[in-house]
Amino acid sequence: MPTSSRCSRRDDRHVLSRDLNARVEFDYPAGKLWSLPIVDFSVAGLSFSLDRGRPPMECGSRLSEVKVHIGDAAIAGDLAILHVTRDAESGTVCGALFHPSTQEEQTVLKTIIDRINAT
Repeated sequence: MPTSSRCSRRDDRHVLSRDLNARVEFDYPAGKLWSLPIVDFSVAGLSFSLDRGRPPMECGSRLSEVKVHIGDAAIAGDLAILHVTRDAESGTVCGALFHPSTQEEQTVLKTIIDRINAT
């Protein structure tokens, strides 16, 4: 069951159940495909866990040709890294703005959020 909380993104932050296998995939640096779990997401952004601090991310980094997977949906877009937070207990989490590639991709994301809000 998803949960929501308010955040500095000004939109509700949605935490998804593990059975949805929510993840973000990108090729960074070039030649290395990463598939990392999404911690939470909103209509404008998401946060995801790094794999033991890898890949190395910095604030201001931009990743193109990203795929966000939530359940059976795959949404293409770009990420702009806003923060990299290192925590001894939870590891390293990146927060990023997510820009869907097309209006159709934005509609898919909005449909997912509407479904979550309806539950």
